[in-house]
Amino acid sequence: TIELTFTEALDKPTVEAATFTADGGLGELTPSYTEGSTTVRLSAATAAADNTVYTVRISGGITDLAGHGLAQHSFTISRNDGIGPTVLDAYFAGARSNYLGFVVNEALRPATVAAADFKVTADGSDADLLHPGAAASYAPLSRTVWLPLAQNAPFDQRLTISIPATVLDVAGNAILTREFAVPHVRLDRTVASHVFESPNTMVYKLRAPLDAASFDSATFSITPPLGRLTATYEPESLEFRISTSVAATVGIAYKTTATNLVDMREGGVLARSSTATYSGTGKPVPLSAASTSSTTTEVRFGVPVQFGADVTLAQHRQHWTVSEEGVTRTISGIAPKTDDPLALVITHDPLSGTSPAPTVTYTGATDDAGRVRDRAETPNVQDGGPFPLVATDGVPPRASSLALSIERDGEPRAGATHARAGDDVVVRLGLSEPAGTPNPRLVVLGDAVDTALASPGDRSAWASRYTVPASPPQGAVLFGITTRDGAGNEAVIDRTSLTSGEAILDTTTPTFTASTRSATETVVEFAEPVHGTLAASAWTVGGARALGAAPADGAGAPEATLAIPPQAPVRSIVLTHPPLAGTGEAPAVAYSPA
Repeated sequence: TIELTFTEALDKPTVEAATFTADGGLGELTPSYTEGSTTVRLSAATAAADNTVYTVRISGGITDLAGHGLAQHSFTISRNDGIGPTVLDAYFAGARSNYLGFVVNEALRPATVAAADFKVTADGSDADLLHPGAAASYAPLSRTVWLPLAQNAPFDQRLTISIPATVLDVAGNAILTREFAVPHVRLDRTVASHVFESPNTMVYKLRAPLDAASFDSATFSITPPLGRLTATYEPESLEFRISTSVAATVGIAYKTTATNLVDMREGGVLARSSTATYSGTGKPVPLSAASTSSTTTEVRFGVPVQFGADVTLAQHRQHWTVSEEGVTRTISGIAPKTDDPLALVITHDPLSGTSPAPTVTYTGATDDAGRVRDRAETPNVQDGGPFPLVATDGVPPRASSLALSIERDGEPRAGATHARAGDDVVVRLGLSEPAGTPNPRLVVLGDAVDTALASPGDRSAWASRYTVPASPPQGAVLFGITTRDGAGNEAVIDRTSLTSGEAILDTTTPTFTASTRSATETVVEFAEPVHGTLAASAWTVGGARALGAAPADGAGAPEATLAIPPQAPVRSIVLTHPPLAGTGEAPAVAYSPA
């Protein structure tokens, strides 16, 4: 018997009409509810096993006495739980994929999530990509932990989540998954694929759940029309379906348009239109191609596809070519895309990047395992062609150069790396391809800064300047540049792409302490390295002007004016001065520059 406890009494007819299901082989769940109670008892056909987490799902319109629907449609339970939770999946959400959620197999203790020191890193880097100062969020009894990402988190790199052992399940067991590799990147769309499941049903596969509360407000249309449409979505599911009253016609491409379809965090709007071809019992046809990098191109079909058994690279090359302005690029591999059964990924020699678009061609003339076929029980093999496709640009721009420099009073400070209040930090960006519209957007320490063409007519070169305020955060200047190419591919560029220069903000006047070395020498210790021109006469020791100054390490004789170069700053100096009177008290040391 399973007991579900709710926060208030339920409407009994809606409980009796609901369907309760569980994974893990518990069989049919039969509900029992007493009017006015807050507990629903579920009788399972099979006994639950120890140390096993089960998920109970509720479908149907259970409501409270006022008619309000359930806020949660799935629950995790376990019997004699002595095993820690594990991570099952992770996905991005939000208006700019600025949240990373990871899914666990059972509910967690919220306090342990709130106190946990999570970390998110990109391949080959130890930099933490979580938003500074923002905490993870977790709804009690849910199975998803949300991590807010920093603005400069990469869109095209694989991320890994590090989870401390202090995260516990409801029974107090420590989480077993300490690191989890996110299965896709921020650049990937939430809708992974869509395909006709039958002549009257189209199924959409998702990389992240939708906002179930707003799904009923979404509207769909299909062109050519297929009659009345009915869309269904189960909360937290990774797929939804559209049923049509008119059957699709074999070989016709149907465009589906969605409005008000959003994900779970901050209303990130998903792609609004997409196309699928109903192949019926026909042969799969390549519909589109897109360059996803200089060495990879994706080809999409209307149905899930595969190759024959033991296919070889030589056989692939019999069927596929990738060319750019008439020059063939050697293919080094072809494979179905891991998380999208409708796509094949072709790996090839680098494209030049100067061609408007490469051409991908398939022909099925040769009878071997390299022919594309669908995944039906008796596969339909594509033996026709050629099918030439012009690949669209799916590659975001990158920084070919990124330089920082510092100006003071309008004059460049060659070689300078530290900036004080009132200085200008100049950012110069070179892109691998011309920027589209709008212009690249620069954000420095949270403030948006205008960008402008560095050279008239050249949208590949940009410049901007940031004036250092009176009290900025100290240290290396943090910034992010968001830009799009002409095809709309977005990139976020940050200081990890720097090719030259540096800008470290330092608006705090250095402090010092002093101690006497002898009657005629006093050592001054600075709180941070200093450089510049230092006049000994600007210092007084015991009321008397210093006569000379030298580095404390003995690197030189005392000088009336000590020049300390920026490339060799010092932390301490020695002042020479008239003999001190032996009063037994430490003399006062003061610095008063003219």
